[in-house]
Amino acid sequence: MKSLVAALLSLGFVTTAFAQPARDASTTREAYVAAAQSLQTFQAMVTDQNFRQMGFATPAEAKIATLGHPLPVAMVQLDDLRAYRPGNDPAALLRDLHKMIFPVLVSNQVRSSITVERRDSHWQGTSFGAPRLAGMTESARRASSSASGVAPTSYVLVHVAALNRHYLGHRAGNRLILTTIVDDPVLKLPAGRDIPAADAFGALAPVAQQHNGLPS
Repeated sequence: MKSLVAALLSLGFVTTAFAQPARDASTTREAYVAAAQSLQTFQAMVTDQNFRQMGFATPAEAKIATLGHPLPVAMVQLDDLRAYRPGNDPAALLRDLHKMIFPVLVSNQVRSSITVERRDSHWQGTSFGAPRLAGMTESARRASSSASGVAPTSYVLVHVAALNRHYLGHRAGNRLILTTIVDDPVLKLPAGRDIPAADAFGALAPVAQQHNGLPS
């Protein structure tokens, strides 16, 4: 638990680096406490009937599950992406959602996830599950971290909601880099590849301009 709390405290750097509001130590502790409480709730929800749907191989796995390193979540709004032009600062498109996704681990393998959000000035668990997205996201984070030497706690999940896309974001010097989580036909990249956010948003902007504004 101490190591995870220490990792959470480093998120203040992450949010500052991405031009989002910095989270102080008490805020990150509150997020962790909410996730730990939510893990207990999640474990109680898992039954012999729904364990696979929740992402576990057996019902007993839920009882030994632990929390992994969280991912702060930032959104790229459709209008901002439509207006993006070469030379613009790609990091300025990221809007802090005051949300973190914690992978749920069994023997260091991702089984599921817990989402906590700040609502009415306090953090609370808001969703459980999404095992497929959790697994793909954590696989991409671990691969990118191993290849680049970037700490696992230095990533943020970038959600381009209108286009139904998720990427991992991290800083490399003064550049924002995105990592694909799944094969991306627009960016013409397989899962797990890095691309400068300026190039990614430049390729996605025309798609956003043609989008009807409805969720994909």
